[in-house]
Amino acid sequence: MRDRMLKDGLTGFQDHELLEMLLYQSIPRKDTNKIAHELLRTFGSFGNVIDATPQQLAMVKGVSEATACNLAMIKEAWSRWKVSKVQRKRLATVEEISEFVGQLISNEYVEKLVVAYLDANSKLVAQKVYSSNNSTEVVFNQQAVVADAIRLGARGVLFCHSHVDGGVVPSREDVQLTERMVIAFASLGIAVVDHVIFNNHGEQYSFYQHQLIQKIIEKHKNTII
Repeated sequence: MRDRMLKDGLTGFQDHELLEMLLYQSIPRKDTNKIAHELLRTFGSFGNVIDATPQQLAMVKGVSEATACNLAMIKEAWSRWKVSKVQRKRLATVEEISEFVGQLISNEYVEKLVVAYLDANSKLVAQKVYSSNNSTEVVFNQQAVVADAIRLGARGVLFCHSHVDGGVVPSREDVQLTERMVIAFASLGIAVVDHVIFNNHGEQYSFYQHQLIQKIIEKHKNTII
Protein backbone atom coordinates (compact mmCIF):
# COMPACT_ATOMS: atom_id res chain seq x y z
CA MET A 1 0.00 0.00 0.00
CA ARG A 2 2.88 2.36 0.73
CA ASP A 3 4.25 1.89 -2.79
CA ARG A 4 0.80 2.52 -4.21
CA MET A 5 0.46 5.71 -2.17
CA LEU A 6 3.87 6.99 -3.27
CA LYS A 7 3.07 6.25 -6.90
CA ASP A 8 -0.58 7.31 -7.20
CA GLY A 9 -1.38 9.27 -4.05
CA LEU A 10 -4.25 8.58 -1.66
CA THR A 11 -7.20 9.73 -3.76
CA GLY A 12 -7.98 6.25 -5.07
CA PHE A 13 -7.88 4.58 -1.64
CA GLN A 14 -11.14 3.32 -0.19
CA ASP A 15 -12.03 4.28 3.37
CA HIS A 16 -10.99 0.94 4.86
CA GLU A 17 -7.67 1.05 3.00
CA LEU A 18 -6.81 4.50 4.33
CA LEU A 19 -7.72 3.33 7.84
CA GLU A 20 -5.46 0.31 7.36
CA MET A 21 -2.56 2.63 6.51
CA LEU A 22 -3.25 4.77 9.56
CA LEU A 23 -3.56 1.77 11.86
CA TYR A 24 -0.36 0.26 10.57
CA GLN A 25 1.61 3.21 12.00
CA SER A 26 0.86 1.97 15.53
CA ILE A 27 0.27 -1.73 14.73
CA PRO A 28 3.15 -2.46 12.34
CA ARG A 29 3.28 -6.26 12.52
CA LYS A 30 -0.39 -7.13 12.39
CA ASP A 31 -3.07 -7.38 9.70
CA THR A 32 -5.03 -4.16 10.17
CA ASN A 33 -7.68 -4.94 7.55
CA LYS A 34 -10.07 -6.55 10.02
CA ILE A 35 -9.65 -3.74 12.53
CA ALA A 36 -10.31 -1.13 9.85
CA HIS A 37 -13.52 -2.87 8.79
CA GLU A 38 -14.61 -3.25 12.41
CA LEU A 39 -14.08 0.47 13.03
CA LEU A 40 -16.19 1.35 9.99
CA ARG A 41 -18.89 -1.11 11.03
CA THR A 42 -18.95 0.23 14.58
CA PHE A 43 -19.03 3.93 13.78
CA GLY A 44 -20.74 3.85 10.38
CA SER A 45 -18.35 5.97 8.33
CA PHE A 46 -14.75 7.13 8.03
CA GLY A 47 -15.72 10.57 9.30
CA ASN A 48 -17.37 9.11 12.37
CA VAL A 49 -14.24 7.11 13.14
CA ILE A 50 -12.13 10.27 13.08
CA ASP A 51 -14.75 12.11 15.17
CA ALA A 52 -14.79 9.39 17.84
CA THR A 53 -13.12 10.01 21.18
CA PRO A 54 -10.09 7.94 22.23
CA GLN A 55 -12.31 6.23 24.80
CA GLN A 56 -14.84 5.22 22.16
CA LEU A 57 -12.16 4.00 19.75
CA ALA A 58 -10.49 1.87 22.43
CA MET A 59 -13.72 -0.09 22.87
CA VAL A 60 -13.26 -1.64 19.42
CA LYS A 61 -11.52 -5.01 19.42
CA GLY A 62 -7.87 -4.72 18.37
CA VAL A 63 -7.62 -0.99 19.09
CA SER A 64 -5.23 -0.30 21.94
CA GLU A 65 -5.13 2.90 23.95
CA ALA A 66 -2.07 4.04 21.98
CA THR A 67 -3.76 3.32 18.66
CA ALA A 68 -6.91 5.14 19.79
CA CYS A 69 -4.86 8.20 20.72
CA ASN A 70 -3.04 8.14 17.37
CA LEU A 71 -6.34 8.10 15.49
CA ALA A 72 -7.76 10.88 17.65
CA MET A 73 -4.70 13.03 16.93
CA ILE A 74 -5.57 13.07 13.23
CA LYS A 75 -8.55 15.32 13.88
CA GLU A 76 -6.53 17.67 16.09
CA ALA A 77 -3.78 17.87 13.45
CA TRP A 78 -6.40 18.69 10.81
CA SER A 79 -7.94 21.33 13.08
CA ARG A 80 -4.58 22.99 13.62
CA TRP A 81 -3.91 22.94 9.88
CA LYS A 82 -7.22 24.75 9.36
CA VAL A 83 -6.29 27.28 12.02
CA SER A 84 -2.98 27.99 10.28
CA LYS A 85 -4.88 28.57 7.03
CA VAL A 86 -6.98 31.34 8.54
CA GLN A 87 -4.13 33.36 10.08
CA ARG A 88 -4.53 37.09 9.36
CA LYS A 89 -7.95 36.41 7.91
CA ARG A 90 -10.35 39.35 7.69
CA LEU A 91 -13.38 38.99 9.96
CA ALA A 92 -15.57 41.96 9.16
CA THR A 93 -18.81 40.43 7.87
CA VAL A 94 -21.25 37.85 9.23
CA GLU A 95 -20.28 35.49 6.40
CA GLU A 96 -16.54 35.81 7.12
CA ILE A 97 -17.09 35.20 10.83
CA SER A 98 -19.33 32.21 10.13
CA GLU A 99 -16.70 30.63 7.89
CA PHE A 100 -13.99 31.29 10.48
CA VAL A 101 -16.04 29.62 13.21
CA GLY A 102 -16.65 26.56 11.06
CA GLN A 103 -12.97 26.20 10.23
CA LEU A 104 -11.77 26.59 13.78
CA ILE A 105 -13.64 24.30 16.10
CA SER A 106 -16.51 22.53 14.39
CA ASN A 107 -17.27 18.85 15.03
CA GLU A 108 -15.80 18.85 18.54
CA TYR A 109 -16.61 16.30 21.23
CA VAL A 110 -15.72 18.60 24.11
CA GLU A 111 -16.87 22.15 24.60
CA LYS A 112 -14.39 24.76 23.41
CA LEU A 113 -14.16 28.53 23.42
CA VAL A 114 -12.07 30.51 20.96
CA VAL A 115 -11.22 34.15 21.61
CA ALA A 116 -10.12 35.87 18.40
CA TYR A 117 -8.31 39.22 18.63
CA LEU A 118 -8.72 41.61 15.67
CA ASP A 119 -6.86 44.72 14.54
CA ALA A 120 -8.41 48.01 13.36
CA ASN A 121 -8.96 46.50 9.89
CA SER A 122 -10.84 43.50 11.35
CA LYS A 123 -7.95 41.18 10.53
CA LEU A 124 -7.06 38.33 12.85
CA VAL A 125 -4.10 39.16 15.10
CA ALA A 126 -4.19 36.06 17.30
CA GLN A 127 -6.55 33.54 18.78
CA LYS A 128 -6.60 31.51 21.96
CA VAL A 129 -8.48 28.26 22.46
CA TYR A 130 -9.90 27.23 25.82
CA SER A 131 -11.20 23.68 26.17
CA SER A 132 -12.77 21.52 28.84
CA ASN A 133 -12.55 17.83 29.60
CA ASN A 134 -16.26 17.34 28.98
CA SER A 135 -19.04 18.38 26.62
CA THR A 136 -20.96 20.72 28.91
CA GLU A 137 -18.76 23.58 30.07
CA VAL A 138 -15.55 25.49 29.55
CA VAL A 139 -13.84 27.78 32.05
CA PHE A 140 -11.53 30.65 31.14
CA ASN A 141 -9.90 33.61 32.85
CA GLN A 142 -11.76 36.77 31.84
CA GLN A 143 -9.08 39.08 33.22
CA ALA A 144 -6.46 37.26 31.15
CA VAL A 145 -8.56 37.73 27.99
CA VAL A 146 -8.72 41.48 28.62
CA ALA A 147 -4.99 41.60 29.37
CA ASP A 148 -4.20 39.71 26.14
CA ALA A 149 -6.31 42.15 24.12
CA ILE A 150 -4.40 45.10 25.57
CA ARG A 151 -1.03 43.40 25.02
CA LEU A 152 -1.89 42.61 21.38
CA GLY A 153 -3.24 46.08 20.68
CA ALA A 154 -6.54 44.56 19.59
CA ARG A 155 -9.38 46.81 18.46
CA GLY A 156 -11.97 44.07 18.38
CA VAL A 157 -12.62 40.71 20.03
CA LEU A 158 -14.68 37.80 18.73
CA PHE A 159 -15.94 34.99 20.98
CA CYS A 160 -16.84 31.60 19.48
CA HIS A 161 -17.82 28.53 21.44
CA SER A 162 -19.44 25.16 20.95
CA HIS A 163 -22.51 23.55 22.46
CA VAL A 164 -21.65 19.91 21.82
CA ASP A 165 -24.69 17.79 20.85
CA GLY A 166 -27.00 20.59 21.92
CA GLY A 167 -28.88 23.60 20.62
CA VAL A 168 -27.24 26.91 19.85
CA VAL A 169 -29.62 29.19 21.73
CA PRO A 170 -27.49 31.00 24.34
CA SER A 171 -27.87 30.02 27.97
CA ARG A 172 -28.26 32.59 30.74
CA GLU A 173 -24.56 32.10 31.52
CA ASP A 174 -23.66 32.79 27.87
CA VAL A 175 -25.59 36.05 27.91
CA GLN A 176 -24.10 37.11 31.25
CA LEU A 177 -20.58 36.33 30.04
CA THR A 178 -21.11 38.37 26.89
CA GLU A 179 -22.52 41.27 28.88
CA ARG A 180 -19.49 41.32 31.20
CA MET A 181 -17.10 41.20 28.25
CA VAL A 182 -18.88 43.96 26.32
CA ILE A 183 -18.75 46.25 29.36
CA ALA A 184 -15.12 45.45 30.17
CA PHE A 185 -13.89 45.98 26.62
CA ALA A 186 -16.04 49.05 25.92
CA SER A 187 -14.27 50.93 28.71
CA LEU A 188 -11.00 50.26 26.83
CA GLY A 189 -12.32 51.28 23.43
CA ILE A 190 -12.31 47.66 22.22
CA ALA A 191 -15.42 46.26 20.52
CA VAL A 192 -16.88 42.82 21.07
CA VAL A 193 -17.79 42.24 17.43
CA ASP A 194 -19.77 39.05 18.02
CA HIS A 195 -20.28 35.99 20.16
CA VAL A 196 -21.08 32.98 17.99
CA ILE A 197 -22.40 29.71 19.42
CA PHE A 198 -22.35 26.61 17.24
CA ASN A 199 -22.80 22.88 17.55
CA ASN A 200 -21.50 19.85 15.70
CA HIS A 201 -24.64 19.74 13.55
CA GLY A 202 -23.65 22.87 11.64
CA GLU A 203 -26.02 25.25 13.43
CA GLN A 204 -24.85 28.70 14.54
CA TYR A 205 -26.23 31.53 16.68
CA SER A 206 -24.84 35.06 16.36
CA PHE A 207 -25.32 37.56 19.17
CA TYR A 208 -24.69 40.32 16.62
CA GLN A 209 -27.31 39.09 14.18
CA HIS A 210 -29.86 38.81 16.99
CA GLN A 211 -28.90 42.35 18.12
CA LEU A 212 -28.01 41.17 21.63
CA ILE A 213 -24.69 43.00 21.67
CA GLN A 214 -26.41 46.22 20.60
CA LYS A 215 -28.99 45.74 23.36
CA ILE A 216 -26.24 45.25 25.96
CA ILE A 217 -24.54 48.46 24.84
CA GLU A 218 -27.84 50.34 24.96
CA LYS A 219 -28.63 48.94 28.40
CA HIS A 220 -25.31 50.13 29.84
CA LYS A 221 -24.78 53.27 27.73
CA ASN A 222 -24.79 55.49 30.81
CA THR A 223 -22.15 53.46 32.65
CA ILE A 224 -19.79 52.60 29.78
CA ILE A 225 -17.07 55.24 29.62
